[in-house]
Amino acid sequence: MIVRKNKVEHVQLSGIAVSATGDGEYKVLANRSLTNGRNGIHFAPATVGGIVTGNTALGNGTDTASNGVDCKDESTGPLNTPLNTWTGNVGVTSEPSGLCSAPTVDDHPDHDGKDHGKKHKKKHHKKTKKHKQDRPDPCRCTLPWRF
Repeated sequence: MIVRKNKVEHVQLSGIAVSATGDGEYKVLANRSLTNGRNGIHFAPATVGGIVTGNTALGNGTDTASNGVDCKDESTGPLNTPLNTWTGNVGVTSEPSGLCSAPTVDDHPDHDGKDHGKKHKKKHHKKTKKHKQDRPDPCRCTLPWRF
């Protein structure tokens, strides 16, 4: 089973919940689970050998009675280590700790991946036939002209 590139928001329970008994048959890849009532991404106790990679789970556990977290793996082995592989995931809270890393500015749910800090310079275009004759040439003045 592969769960890939989904966006789950404002669900009353967990956003992505995997609960099955097959060993190593589960992949949760590049999903976004945001502001759900319980957990963002949740692996149940019997789910082992799964791969959880490149997901973003933020603002989950909004239902205060549930004690939900962004990333949760209940299938733990010795020393409370998860029996599933969690790599490159983003989330603020997790059980056990360390399943997800803290978010950066680029991980914000509304961020579109573009660098909005850079200003792009526009080139002046030569006057063509489609421009009105009475419009001055933008290269001759200091004011910006829009066409």
